[in-house]
Amino acid sequence: VTVIVLDDFYLFPYNLITPNSDGMNDTWVVENIWAYPEAQVVIINRYGMEVFSGSNYDLNRWDGTYEGKDLPDGAYYYVIIHPDHPDTVYKGAINLIRNK
Repeated sequence: VTVIVLDDFYLFPYNLITPNSDGMNDTWVVENIWAYPEAQVVIINRYGMEVFSGSNYDLNRWDGTYEGKDLPDGAYYYVIIHPDHPDTVYKGAINLIRNK
């Protein structure tokens, strides 16, 4: 059996977060990011203010808060880069809905 390992940077970021403690979509999930612990994740609001930044995002831990306070419903934007794959940048929108 021959196993071929491709050194590609493939992620699957979800575009919705509903942090209402029902156990579904309570944190922003980026599938496959556990394989890239050096990847840098940045989330900004619509005004360009950084509300989350970090690497080693394998815990999928952004829960729609900033400095411990709930952020309002709306669109947020992410950028994910990896130092070993500078030509591949993931960016897009995340919709935060609290259902209050």
